Amino acid sequence: MKNLRAVLALLLLALNLGLWIVPVTLLALLRLVCPLAGLRRLIRRCMEWLAVAAISGDTLVWRFVSGVRIEWVGEPPPRLRDNCIVIANHQSWSDILLLQHALIRRTAPLKWLAKRELLYVPVIGLICWAYGYPMLNRYPAEQLAANPGLRERDARQVQRACASLQSQPGTIMNFPEGTRHTAAKASRVESPYQYLLPPRVGGMHQLVQVLGSNLVGILDITIQYPQAPARFWDFLAGRYPCVRMHCEYIPAGELAFLHAGTDSRAVLRAWLDERWSRKDRLLDGYLSP
Repeated sequence: MKNLRAVLALLLLALNLGLWIVPVTLLALLRLVCPLAGLRRLIRRCMEWLAVAAISGDTLVWRFVSGVRIEWVGEPPPRLRDNCIVIANHQSWSDILLLQHALIRRTAPLKWLAKRELLYVPVIGLICWAYGYPMLNRYPAEQLAANPGLRERDARQVQRACASLQSQPGTIMNFPEGTRHTAAKASRVESPYQYLLPPRVGGMHQLVQVLGSNLVGILDITIQYPQAPARFWDFLAGRYPCVRMHCEYIPAGELAFLHAGTDSRAVLRAWLDERWSRKDRLLDGYLSP
């Protein structure tokens, strides 16, 4: 019965995505060729409305078909209409559904810091292009060491993607782990955490450098499924009737790496490591028998 529920939920999510992707693509193409700034702004607002409608449709599916509910540990995210960065742990594709629902009406329009490979994924790539998500290449460490200019190229691409945030505030979603957590990946990178992969500092550092004084703060969200590892299929099947989410808002004035100058990358790395240690303890308190 639960697998049938998952099949139905997956079909409805696909139908919802198909319903909105066509008007979003057409509007994005129209904005691309439109010479009038006022009309481009109107098109952008229409696309933001379509995103809210699509996310609301997704939420109806996982709430009423899969039977999942969110329990906030402490307070839910504050209402923010200025530029902020959201960081979260990453275990399953369902993380995206949960975070979009949690933030869509509380923060400025969402953008995802995504891997460039997603541009070549059907439908997902269209969404990334249409909404102008900042894209990153994931270069191996030895390739970066041999060609440091690759990091500068990524930084310029992120800066171009975030240029509109100077006048049109947005919320940038970032999974610092860079990929979904699995036991195999954790073993391969010798993760010091029980439930997390080590956070990567590169994409986060580029975002911080681009936003600078326009950044009002960071939302740190921990997603706690009732078992680990979390699987998307089990989420759709309703095997996780309650997912806990913990949110902490850190205003810009408390972020030392914003004012660390040439040491900002090292200070940010230490800050992320400390946040990940806190997340691991939160997850351990929920998942340990």
